[in-house]
Amino acid sequence: MTIDAGNDKVEVTLDNVNIKADSGSALTSNGDVTLTLKGENHLTGGNGDTYGGDGITSSGSLTISGGTVTATGGNNTGSDGSGGSGIYSVSGSVTISGGTVNATGGEGSKNNSTSGGSGIYSDSGDVTISGGSTVTAKGGSGTNSSGGYGICSSGGVTISGGSTVTANGGNGGSLGGGSGIYSNGSVTISGGTVNANGGDGQDGYGGDGIRSSSGGVTISGGTVTANGGNSTNSSGGYGISSLDVAISSGTVTANGGDSKDGYGGDGIHSNDIDLSGSLELTAKAGKGTQSNGKALSQNGRELDLNAIKDKLGPGAKVTATDADGKVIDQVSIPRPVEPEKPVIPGE
Repeated sequence: MTIDAGNDKVEVTLDNVNIKADSGSALTSNGDVTLTLKGENHLTGGNGDTYGGDGITSSGSLTISGGTVTATGGNNTGSDGSGGSGIYSVSGSVTISGGTVNATGGEGSKNNSTSGGSGIYSDSGDVTISGGSTVTAKGGSGTNSSGGYGICSSGGVTISGGSTVTANGGNGGSLGGGSGIYSNGSVTISGGTVNANGGDGQDGYGGDGIRSSSGGVTISGGTVTANGGNSTNSSGGYGISSLDVAISSGTVTANGGDSKDGYGGDGIHSNDIDLSGSLELTAKAGKGTQSNGKALSQNGRELDLNAIKDKLGPGAKVTATDADGKVIDQVSIPRPVEPEKPVIPGE
């Protein structure tokens, strides 16, 4: 199925559509397209010996709202390329402004070094999730290569508006597990519930729960859990990894991944960790046979919580634990005690 908007903006309603492609993508949109969903919709890309087909391939901005869509990438059956993505944007942004979106990447070839596809992949734009959406994005496995990303953007990833997002990286082989959420730009979370889990790696590293390569990770509300993937022969993944991490509110849990024959991952790994406001943060180091990770790794050293105590607001609590779950550092700021009301006779 192809939607061609040309130079216009078009809105198309999918009402209980079920498309399974023999090859290529189930749905291809060209131009700026809004998909309004009604009922249960299923879009499944075909398997391929070079690339698996995508559930949805978009060239131009893609906006999804309304009911439910399950978009599944096809598997890679050959010796090149990767599994298809659930939703793949060649150009333009991906915006999910309501409804339920389930996006799953296809698997890489089990006989060759091909990677798993991503749940949602934007090659040259942002991924924005808002409006109370429910999004589940899962990367496909890459048995002999790398696992796919749950959500990947070359721009930024923004989650707001009470949305519920679950992003799981696919398991991988020699090149490691995929990240739950990966962005070349920034990752910004201002509300809702976010669970991001890195995929496990066999000979490669565990994937990161949330990773920004350049734009920083900012959390100012909501409930966020980020878990690094485990590894058998390499290093565990980071819970949250970025050059800059700023958390000013919300409830955040960041756990480093474990390694059976390598280094444990860090709960948060960054050059600059900025903690402020009335946040609640628990960070746990990953366990490794060569060495354990750090709970809050700033420039390779465990963050001294006394250094950031003055920036915390009433009710804030920051806890750092080692790989065995033992508290190694903690700071807690009590809330002001409200004075008791005077007793008025007769009341």
